[in-house]
Amino acid sequence: IMKSSLINLSVFYFVLLVSVYSFAQKYFQGKAYYFSKSTMDLGSWGARMSEAQKKQVKARLKNRLEKTYVLTFDTAASLFIEEEKVDAISGATDSWGSNFARGKQYKNVVDNQLVQAQEFYGKRFLVKDELQAIAWKMGTETKQIGAYTCFKATLEREVESDDNGTKKTQMVTAWYTPQIPVSNGPEEFQ
Repeated sequence: IMKSSLINLSVFYFVLLVSVYSFAQKYFQGKAYYFSKSTMDLGSWGARMSEAQKKQVKARLKNRLEKTYVLTFDTAASLFIEEEKVDAISGATDSWGSNFARGKQYKNVVDNQLVQAQEFYGKRFLVKDELQAIAWKMGTETKQIGAYTCFKATLEREVESDDNGTKKTQMVTAWYTPQIPVSNGPEEFQ
């Protein structure tokens, strides 16, 4: 079994946004697809492996290192889920790491409500909370994403370091457009 301290994960989110606008109802809804790709540092354990063994380990862990998430949203609420993938080797869905798996996440920005399904050592919990205020710094930098002119927003926040529990500063960047009148985003972001 590989210890989590041997895995160095860095997640990159890429967004593919698909939206639908109904002029008759003046109701905005859509789906955003988020793709994360993590890297793994095998550390001293990997130093004892051949290149072929390293490739085999990475192939076996591909479903765990590459994930797809879907944010289904409208102007008031959103549902954020991870798409399940079938393991190419075993033919089963990937349940590794499910002892702490984040489940579906519902957010309602009108009611300031967060509901998170959480599994912890085989037991399922439903966590209800209020949305946390986020102090985005709105910038003037723009870029074209598809048909939308998007503006850059940044957030500096403190997070726990993976290796020793100390705090470190993390910079989060988001691109938004006034053309999509939705205040929701992936994970804890809105």
